[in-house]
Amino acid sequence: MQPTTVEVTDVDRINLGEIPVSVLRQATFKLLAVLLNKKKIFKSEDGYYRDWRGLFQAIPLENHYIAEVEADADPCKKIFELWKIKATKEGKVPSLLELQNILGIIDRWDIVDDSNKLFREDAEQYLAEKQRVHLPICANQTIETEQLSNNQQVADDDIITKDDTIYIKQIYDAFVLFADADIEFASKIVHKMEERNLKLCLKDRDVLAGISFEHNVLVKLISERCNRLIVVFSKEFLKSPLNEFVVTYAQAMQIEQKLRKILPCVYERIELPPALKYTTILDYKRSEHLFNYWDKLESSIKVRKDPPKPAEVKTPSA
Repeated sequence: MQPTTVEVTDVDRINLGEIPVSVLRQATFKLLAVLLNKKKIFKSEDGYYRDWRGLFQAIPLENHYIAEVEADADPCKKIFELWKIKATKEGKVPSLLELQNILGIIDRWDIVDDSNKLFREDAEQYLAEKQRVHLPICANQTIETEQLSNNQQVADDDIITKDDTIYIKQIYDAFVLFADADIEFASKIVHKMEERNLKLCLKDRDVLAGISFEHNVLVKLISERCNRLIVVFSKEFLKSPLNEFVVTYAQAMQIEQKLRKILPCVYERIELPPALKYTTILDYKRSEHLFNYWDKLESSIKVRKDPPKPAEVKTPSA
């Protein structure tokens, strides 16, 4: 089957056609895996599967690899490994633009949109690092200083919040995501939950200053460091592309991993995004007469670790 040619317009100074796929960082690969690993029922108009199988078809990879990919816990990651081997043999270097075109071919424009910001951030870091490597070294700059700088950069990559150290990466009960207009209600959530000894993470309060690539940082925090994502939905919240991206990522993650990640909170009448319409929400106004809002939020955040009940031993009757 001959794929339909799809063009992705590049509107800014970074030409994704010149950036290799290998520059994608862990957070970006995770997003792609979350969105592609779950099998889709319907195919594209050109007959491609709209999941990792379509990626396999459109690259294309040799059919004898399909069983190996399907047996892998992360099919998407395996496909990228095989693609790299194939490209090396052919003397080619797959680009980010080529990957976006392939996603378009399998009718996953949603992934192109959701990952575009991350692609450009990863490309920007790659170009900056490439430029740094080619800068002339001053006469008094020793190799030891260069190595120390590199080690410091590696350590700094994992130091995201004010609670992190080189040796300890802080784990949080939940990340709180909200619009600036909703800071009063969000602050009330934080105050009430931290009174109950829950550890919460807030972007403005806990994420260190000077960290670039906000999308990558939030993905890393939500996927690796925070058990839940408390989202204060409001009209202002839904206007933010960053908020939309984070919620989309978390939602895909909870579907893929079969976990309860997003805790939607509302305090005003608001229509939730279509994908969350059938998710139970915490409505602050409804709680006034039905339940204790803060007790329910606390229970929703906590991961229960009750020991199993001992089996009941029946005494035989005489």
